[in-house]
Amino acid sequence: MPWGKPKQKKFSYLKLEDSAIPFRKCQWKLYSENEGCIALLTDQEISLDDPLKLKTSDLKFSKQSSKGEEKPISEKSSLEIFSELIKLQEEEKALKKKEEKKTQETLQSPHKDAMEVPDDWTLQNFHLEDIAEGMKAMKWPVAARLVRRWFSGSAHTIEEDDERVDHPIDDSIELEWVLGFGSTRKKHNNLISKAVYSENALKVVKRICEARINSQFTQKNATNKNAVPEGFSTANDLENLQNFHKKWQFQHEPVEYSEASDSWFAPNEIVAIIGGFALYAAIGTVHVTMKEKYPVYSEDGKTKHWRFEPVAHMTHVYVYMKDLYEFTDKSSDKKSQYLGHWNKYGVIITNLGGLSEFDRLKTRKTSFHFDDSSFNARVKSQDLPVGLTKGGRIVIQKEYHAYWPIFNSTFRRWREKNKRGQDFVVMSPPVLVKLDKAISWKMETVLGKEEPMNGL
Repeated sequence: MPWGKPKQKKFSYLKLEDSAIPFRKCQWKLYSENEGCIALLTDQEISLDDPLKLKTSDLKFSKQSSKGEEKPISEKSSLEIFSELIKLQEEEKALKKKEEKKTQETLQSPHKDAMEVPDDWTLQNFHLEDIAEGMKAMKWPVAARLVRRWFSGSAHTIEEDDERVDHPIDDSIELEWVLGFGSTRKKHNNLISKAVYSENALKVVKRICEARINSQFTQKNATNKNAVPEGFSTANDLENLQNFHKKWQFQHEPVEYSEASDSWFAPNEIVAIIGGFALYAAIGTVHVTMKEKYPVYSEDGKTKHWRFEPVAHMTHVYVYMKDLYEFTDKSSDKKSQYLGHWNKYGVIITNLGGLSEFDRLKTRKTSFHFDDSSFNARVKSQDLPVGLTKGGRIVIQKEYHAYWPIFNSTFRRWREKNKRGQDFVVMSPPVLVKLDKAISWKMETVLGKEEPMNGL
């Protein structure tokens, strides 16, 4: 039944809705003013329990006999009943005192814009793992699959500066799928048409390629007087993608949150998975030609070396997306990153979350036109669950599906409690791309194997 028109302030929010036009993608709709959401004051919290670990053995039954039959529970004595009555009276007094204290705190609370949930209104329990169902309802199957992987994996944390190459990895996302979001394809085109040709990129390419070509030539030259500098392909190193990235990557193109999403603040599936990320270019195929080859004779005229002046040509690069699937926060952040308000039916993005992000990143400006006390009160209200309104009224149901605020820290708390929650590397299988113009450069002169002069 409807629960009147709440007097508390309503907050704008974005919600993904089906398009009225057939075959068009779902679009984010802004609900504001009378149709906004209301922050809810409640003792209920997001459940961090793991539903997979809940067993019937955890439930309290009467003790069983050796034959498997339940023992009859004996009747309570008068003394036990009297003791329980005293205990109930004490609990009732404590509860009344707690409610009085809560009422007083509410009057002085920074959550002055929130509405207290009635005693007869039960919010639907929301397990953090239910976020996968919400993603599925949003028609984000890839996001749902990857968050389930995080929940099911053994506890593992990846810090941003961790350069190890033995982390768990998921390579199921194809590059072409990633390029379909936001302006990612433009960033990809800029990577292979401009960024790979930059001066800094060329320095890295020369250093990596010449080390490989010279090492290869030195090994062959030790046993073969006819050895010459040769090109190479990095295809054989694709078996270990993390090692491949560390060994051959030479340029990247950052894709910010706003560039990957379809709008500045509303996420899409790729943003729901990893937020911002980067596209990378790695060395693919390199050919070597000889600008010149001529002999160099020893002073006594008994031996000679062949001197080579090779020219390297990188004709192909591998392109891929790579990022971390993790829930860490930077030490410079004032608070944990806001990931939206979620329930089993999806996510909404509140303007409270936007304010919180400005505050977290320390980018708040005076142009918001409200004082610090008002700002701080609204940011703190963002930590509360919210209820949606219709026509200015909030609808009470037996078990209402409120939307619960999720932060990076929520996932970390879940991991700490359940000893599961596996951070992993997300990397698309590298795609070989032929450059419109090969990257060529003259290498340093190298000497071949010393050999005796003919007839000596």
